[in-house]
Amino acid sequence: MTTLNLISTQDIAKNPLVVIDQMISFFKPKQPFTGLLKGRTNNVKTAKGQKISTVFALVDIDQVIASHTATGAENPNYPQELQPRDRSRESSQAWVQKTANDL
Repeated sequence: MTTLNLISTQDIAKNPLVVIDQMISFFKPKQPFTGLLKGRTNNVKTAKGQKISTVFALVDIDQVIASHTATGAENPNYPQELQPRDRSRESSQAWVQKTANDL
C-alpha cells in the first residue's frame, strides 16, 4: 500500500503546491485506465417480458456510441435495430430534455 510522506511546514513554505502534488501522485491509478470497468451482472425483463442479462459498466466517454444525436437524428454508426424508438419526434425530444435536466 502506498503511503503519504510527511510534509513539513518548511516544505510547504518552499513550495505551497507540494501537498497537492503528493495527493495527486497518491491517488493516481497504478495501472492505466483501459476504458472499461465492469460491475455486477443482473437479469431483467423488458417491457415486452423478454428476459435479458445486463452488466453495469463504467466506460470512457470516447467509447460511447449514442443511438441518436442531441437533436434526435439517427446516428449512422449505431445499429438502429437496438434502439427502434423514433427520437426525432417533438414529444421524444421533450422527454430527453426533461430527463437530462433531472440528472
